[in-house]
Amino acid sequence: MTAGQFTPITRPRRTTAKSRPIDPSGPRGEVHHLAPPRSADRTKGVGGPTLDPAVRRRNEVALDLVIDAVTTALASVDVLERHARDVAAGFRQSDVRPARQGLTELVQTTQTMLRLAMVTAECSDLQIAALCQQDGATADEDMRDAVDHVIACQMACEWTSLAAVIEREFIPALGQWRTVFDRIASTIDPGPEGEAA
Repeated sequence: MTAGQFTPITRPRRTTAKSRPIDPSGPRGEVHHLAPPRSADRTKGVGGPTLDPAVRRRNEVALDLVIDAVTTALASVDVLERHARDVAAGFRQSDVRPARQGLTELVQTTQTMLRLAMVTAECSDLQIAALCQQDGATADEDMRDAVDHVIACQMACEWTSLAAVIEREFIPALGQWRTVFDRIASTIDPGPEGEAA
């Protein structure tokens, strides 16, 4: 070789680990399925299946939210009953303008409470229609009838009749929802081991 020629530099070859496919058949030709361990299939002692801690935490948070919602709803029934009495008194005393405003707020807040009942029942895997049934009466139908009568009296501008409907129909219908929320609460009340009863 002459000085003008250059010689190729040989570099050490870098070896890279090659991945080999895993042979699904074992030493005796048996097929082995690779699957992550499922903790829900494993029982601990006499108790039920174990839950992933993240799933358990999500369930606890959801349960806490439902309990808070039911507690808030039960308190709101008391507030709505007092507000309804005030609105009825306003109509009875012919103080129509503020009474009409109060009635609008009463109906809107009641609708929110009823939606809350449906959502909490659904989150608790309960049927709202079954929860509304009590001693031959149905909370949802009684509330619907009361609201229909309230609207009819308001459209006819019969303020004394409207006050009577609020006191004799609307307030008792509200009281039935207290029982509905109590029933929801009784099904989600945590037992001694922290699980829903």
